[in-house]
Amino acid sequence: MSTLALSRAVLVAAVGVLQKERVVINIAQPDGSKQQYEVFMCELTARDKTEYEMAMMDDPHRPWDTLDKEEQDARLEIRSQEIRERTVIACARDAEGNRLFTYDDIDFVGGMGNSIVEPMVLAAKRVNAGADKSLETLGKNSEATIANVSV
Repeated sequence: MSTLALSRAVLVAAVGVLQKERVVINIAQPDGSKQQYEVFMCELTARDKTEYEMAMMDDPHRPWDTLDKEEQDARLEIRSQEIRERTVIACARDAEGNRLFTYDDIDFVGGMGNSIVEPMVLAAKRVNAGADKSLETLGKNSEATIANVSV
């Protein structure tokens, strides 16, 4: 495959064409049956990535730039312990592309079973590791990830 010069036209055509992966989660129902639910883990835009990174640092009650180095390190340590929750919040979308969660849902997502969260995290990692993917493959869905969950 030959390498082409990147142009604005190519980038404009690629805007909004993001990687996504469908994750199917089988959740046990009260009657013992299982119901399938789908969620789409989406590639972050540059703006989403900035928001994700800012959510790691920001606190409206105590802004990052008011903290000393020790306090900044402590905040990052705490926030990094929530990395799975924050990844799900940043990347999970419904079929129409709407976010399922906000960063206010951190405790809710943190309380979800790992058998629900981990397949979503793994899919998010796959679609956001796209630096080596060519523009021709952007936006194509990969195979669905299936997770069986009992509640």
